[in-house]
Amino acid sequence: CAAPAFPSRADAGFTLLEVLIATAIIGLAGAVVVLNLAPPLDRDLRMAERMAADLNGLRAEGALAGVPVRVGIAGTGLEAARWSRQGWVVIETPKPDQAEGLASLCLEGVETLFLDPLWSRTEGALLVGREEALWRIQADASGRFIVSPVQPE
Repeated sequence: CAAPAFPSRADAGFTLLEVLIATAIIGLAGAVVVLNLAPPLDRDLRMAERMAADLNGLRAEGALAGVPVRVGIAGTGLEAARWSRQGWVVIETPKPDQAEGLASLCLEGVETLFLDPLWSRTEGALLVGREEALWRIQADASGRFIVSPVQPE
């Protein structure tokens, strides 16, 4: 009995399509891993920038309504309320993703930030980050919240 001229399907190995699909799956898995390995210091900066944007939005909301807004810390996020005739009414604020792994969040110089539409100056600041790199969120002269690095002592 003579051997066949071409190997059978069982002996042929993988097709080009199977190799391409396997390569694509491995590439996608590698991309997910690389994107999730961002340095924690970069994540803290992104979190600080998001919180500054949230504070600017809360200030604008208060200015449109003509009422002050009070901002404090609740767990790992911000808690906000605006003044009304019934007293302080809670405002929904975005909560940080727990996967962010935020090291610390605290108020500096005050217990609560008051965003008053009639007074552009906001006392105090919000500190975000960890020991190696701390970010300060503070209102500038125009009342807009900006992020700046805290200089080590």
